[in-house]
Amino acid sequence: MNLLNIKSKEDLLDYIGIEEAQLNHLLYRLPNAYKYHTFEVKKKNGSSRIINSPNPELKVIQTKLKDDLVEFFGKKNCVHGFVKDKNILSNASSHLKKQILINIDLKDFFSTIHFGRVRGMFLSSPFSFPERIATLLAQICCFNGLLPQGAPTSPIISNFICRKLDNSFIQFSKKNSFFYTRYADDITFSSNIRSLSSELGIFNKDQFEISKSILNQIHNNGFTINESKVRMASRFNNQTVTGIKVNVKPNVSRFYIKQIRAILHACEKHGVEKTAIVHFQKNEIDLNRLKSPIDFFIKRLVGKISFIGFVRGKDDFLFKKLYDRVKVIVPNARLSIIYKKIDESKNTLILTEGKTDWKHIKAALIKLQAQGAYNNLNLTFADYLDEHKVSNSELFKICESIPKLGMQKNKTICIFDRDDKNFIPKVTSINDFYKDWTNNVYSMVLPVPKHRNFENICIEHYYTDDDLFTYDHNNRRIFVSSEFENNGNHKLEKYRYKGNLEKLKNRFPTIFDSQVVDSSGASIALSKNDFADYVYNNNPRYNSFDVEAFKEIFNHIYVIENTTPK
Repeated sequence: MNLLNIKSKEDLLDYIGIEEAQLNHLLYRLPNAYKYHTFEVKKKNGSSRIINSPNPELKVIQTKLKDDLVEFFGKKNCVHGFVKDKNILSNASSHLKKQILINIDLKDFFSTIHFGRVRGMFLSSPFSFPERIATLLAQICCFNGLLPQGAPTSPIISNFICRKLDNSFIQFSKKNSFFYTRYADDITFSSNIRSLSSELGIFNKDQFEISKSILNQIHNNGFTINESKVRMASRFNNQTVTGIKVNVKPNVSRFYIKQIRAILHACEKHGVEKTAIVHFQKNEIDLNRLKSPIDFFIKRLVGKISFIGFVRGKDDFLFKKLYDRVKVIVPNARLSIIYKKIDESKNTLILTEGKTDWKHIKAALIKLQAQGAYNNLNLTFADYLDEHKVSNSELFKICESIPKLGMQKNKTICIFDRDDKNFIPKVTSINDFYKDWTNNVYSMVLPVPKHRNFENICIEHYYTDDDLFTYDHNNRRIFVSSEFENNGNHKLEKYRYKGNLEKLKNRFPTIFDSQVVDSSGASIALSKNDFADYVYNNNPRYNSFDVEAFKEIFNHIYVIENTTPK
């Protein structure tokens, strides 16, 4: 179901993939305390930001909606937040070497966008939904009548709400020879005019005041400014945009670099643990909320260094020097598991969706090479053992971003599942099964194995059903939707599927690794993660699986390996 084709509640339920009772429970019956998790995050200035994070069920719905909304929003040159191919660096780079720079912060940005504005957005172009659908979508996206900071849909919805504001400032800037960008609630104007234009603002008793023209545009669009965060800087001052210096080239502040050097010095002198404790106390971080405080500290430090590489470039001398220091202090630190793999790999690098696909493909290659096949394939697999699950959208962003870093030493192949047919054209080309993203980066989808007669393939479908349905020592196994009647009862055994019954109507066998119980109500479904670990670690029950079907994957990889890069 395409988002724009939704005309009824039934269409909406089909689009989000749940039953009406589930949606009604989420929207109307579930108490707010269970609908969203509310907590505070301290800002640098000492104040707090309220975050409302949706529960897992609601988050899944919002994430699906968010992905489509991002597609429909497309590109707008002045908007750099929460859109494709834009970020804080692209935002800052729009204002390099300017004579005058004005920064404005919109006050209480998300909470200013109320239910009525969100509903109005869904009623207007390009959506033009019926009133009932617009209301339901607004209810899905709002909390306590406002746009919640912490929901996946909130950032992209705020961009739609700000379209009128952006358009008015685009016209304003063209008329006055200014440059305008917006990153969420951060608005920036810059100019090459040497003296401050009254159209931007004036100085009153040594205090900079925004012009009435700008204030009126902001107020007319339902927003207010945070007076304490209005800043004006000439080229002789420190000019920053979304945390990045822009006087000459994108850069970080001296204070930022000094902070990192101080932390590294403390780690080298006193050790990581003592330095971490001091860091937590100084920054008032509650250790009780952290599963692993030391890991948190290391990731925080590594993230700060990674930011320097992001702004100044991976070849920057300072970045490399700081990186080398942190690697000595914490040998297993990762600036980014994927970029690290790319930099260090001496072979073709394979990136997959999820955190289990690579295990199946690598295990199959080891087995086939032991039989004398594909010994000319020298592959490195990016494991996600220390990272979260990688979705197809995240892997897609990797395809887009890696080529921008320049020509890669070796080839990188991103392999996507085939379970989303709308995604396939994005990662393949019209003439070939793969897409060349240039600079030695390629993408492909899992080919359909010969023993399967359906297109929606994921990695588990490469095994025969006899192997796939192997029970582990706890009497658990993988199930597929075609084993069950439409009412959830298993066709042969006294098992029952307790999940979304709509999935049982699929024309292809969907993998079930949860929600299956026996007659006593005990769960007997084997998780995909455990299944992959059994295969990868040569568990006795899983080490004789037929991997013939995986040859199709390696045949495709072989073709790409022997392709001349663009």
